[in-house]
Amino acid sequence: MTASMQPVVFPDQITGAIAKAADTEGLKHRALASGAFHDAAHIASVCPSGMIFIPCRGGLSHHPDEWATPEGTALRARGCWRARWHSLPHEGAAEPVIHRSRDRRQCAG
Repeated sequence: MTASMQPVVFPDQITGAIAKAADTEGLKHRALASGAFHDAAHIASVCPSGMIFIPCRGGLSHHPDEWATPEGTALRARGCWRARWHSLPHEGAAEPVIHRSRDRRQCAG
């Protein structure tokens, strides 16, 4: 069985917020297309959406051996939070400080 879906283009408001968040976190980033049926592609018909990919060991994705470091995952989670912040109007409010922890227990919680 195969399925087909039209490509989804995420709005500049969201992709720009993700790029700005990555810049703030000091992360390298680039725009890329995904051929997978991600939830964001379906949600995009209801509300503005975007995606953040986490680099995995060996480049494996959607595979039982897919693995990412807890630190890398926490860093992208902060990026996701910042992207949400940057996508909304704040009328002069200072961007919140996100504390970085080297303690894995704090990164996971």
